[in-house]
Amino acid sequence: MARKHNLGSLVSAQSSAPSKTQAPSPTSLSGSYRSSGALGSVAKSLGSLRQKADEAAELEILLKTGATIIELSPDLVETSFVSDRMPGNEEAYLQLRDAIKSTGQLSPILVRPHPTKAGHYQTAYGHRRLRACRELGLSVKAAVKELSDHDLIIAQGQENSARADLSFIERATFAHSLLKRGYERSTIMTALSTDKTTLSRMLSVSEAIPHILIEWLGPCPTIGRPRWQELAESLKASPNQTSWETFIGASGKTEDVDKFAELLDQVQDRARQARQLEKQSIKPVTKAAPTASWVSTDKVLTIDLEAKKRATNLVFKSADASEFASFVMTAVPDLYERFKAQTTEKDKAKN
Repeated sequence: MARKHNLGSLVSAQSSAPSKTQAPSPTSLSGSYRSSGALGSVAKSLGSLRQKADEAAELEILLKTGATIIELSPDLVETSFVSDRMPGNEEAYLQLRDAIKSTGQLSPILVRPHPTKAGHYQTAYGHRRLRACRELGLSVKAAVKELSDHDLIIAQGQENSARADLSFIERATFAHSLLKRGYERSTIMTALSTDKTTLSRMLSVSEAIPHILIEWLGPCPTIGRPRWQELAESLKASPNQTSWETFIGASGKTEDVDKFAELLDQVQDRARQARQLEKQSIKPVTKAAPTASWVSTDKVLTIDLEAKKRATNLVFKSADASEFASFVMTAVPDLYERFKAQTTEKDKAKN
């Protein structure tokens, strides 16, 4: 059973609109496109039933909308203005290229007339098929549609989401790129077929991890969201980082899983060091020494005078200090009057 494809409504909405750019002469769909045997050969070549369903669903949509498949020189076709894939996973790409070399390109790519270059095109999806045809010296089969920038990123994102072969970090960086270009979060959610919470997590990760590290790690298809979030949180806990070029240059790891584990250990070590330095920089609050002290003759009571910038304290120290302090408070009015009188006498003596 073919998978549900989210691009059907987009393609059908565009199918009736005439193209504003003259395209090369169309070629009719050959019998091989209609043949279930051809699709079976794709499955056999790629060794994947999921790939067969993907190819069939994609072709079914183009046929239903009456799309005309044309052949283009790969030199006339540019990639999308925003990337959704990262370099890596060459093994999967080479399998695709070998399949195209063996059986031909069975599934067309989707392109639009280039918005600024007459006679050129821009890819919505099918970038790896385009690359394979370019390397093999073949023309690329493509369906040409008039697509706005908005429609193009919707098509690009939903196609790859439907295939489910983009890693978490590829989806996160794609979302971040679209956000930086000014697209609304609602548009990005539609493009990635995701919800508000998941999108927020993607953006939090892609914004916390330096781009140089993401490029070095690559797509990491086996690393899921929890570990990427762990790395992002560890980076936030150690903001004063040295140049990552030094770390990357010194690393001898080649596999993405090994590189990720090495980086996470390094970041967590730095976070621990940052916490230790923070603790060492916090000086304990030391109590100021009293400026004067009085001790009763029976050694039962001690009164310390602590003079500060904005207050002077009398500290009573004894088993019944509170009782004696209350007694002193009752004598304060008389003591204050005696103090004023003494001060007045001193002023008169000075004059």
